[in-house]
Amino acid sequence: MASTPMPSDTIIAEAARRILKEQKGPIYLSRLGQDMRKEFGAAFKEALGNRSLGDFVVEHWGDQYEVWGKGPHKRVGVVGSAKDDTEPKPRQKFIDEVWEAFSSPISEGLTRWIDLGPPVAVSENRTKPNEQSIEIPSEFLILSSLPRQKASDTAASIRRWAKINNVSLDHLEEHEGPKATAFTGHHASAMDGVEVVRRMIALIPEGERSEYQLPLNLLGRLLLVR
Repeated sequence: MASTPMPSDTIIAEAARRILKEQKGPIYLSRLGQDMRKEFGAAFKEALGNRSLGDFVVEHWGDQYEVWGKGPHKRVGVVGSAKDDTEPKPRQKFIDEVWEAFSSPISEGLTRWIDLGPPVAVSENRTKPNEQSIEIPSEFLILSSLPRQKASDTAASIRRWAKINNVSLDHLEEHEGPKATAFTGHHASAMDGVEVVRRMIALIPEGERSEYQLPLNLLGRLLLVR
């Protein structure tokens, strides 16, 4: 089967401008990225290479659009928008995908799901994509708040959804420092060796544990984790 050809810079740039022209005002840069991924799939990221989406927009349409803000709060709009942008930053720095999941519309006929990972992944499907995915009902989406109120309303909705679903906000916020370990989802520095082993075993279904063997030398090294 032939692979999908990688789109050229010109094609991507024209798509970005078309999407931006359809907006009524500034949007989060992550929203533009989400729309671009829907249109081009994995080829979009490959075509960008080492460039960020913000750099790409300025490179091609810097005379018409500008990018401002930091991290997941970067915004993009027509030149001159930044000085008039009233979208406040939330006090909590939620992960980019999480913020977008609670502040953008769902495609018609689909349900939005979030997998806490790590890493966190948001998807839209008709059915639950996997066992660990949790639904984000449309009632938690903040779509119509006034610009000055939207950020605080979105943050409040995320916290409300997390409380109802018994999800720790640690899973939804950006963190500096050690990354979560692949098989536990917790920071390695926050666990001692016994806890590492306990959590690793807990991930294996009880009926399958007898099928595994753990060499004592490996067990010893795990128990020394601090």
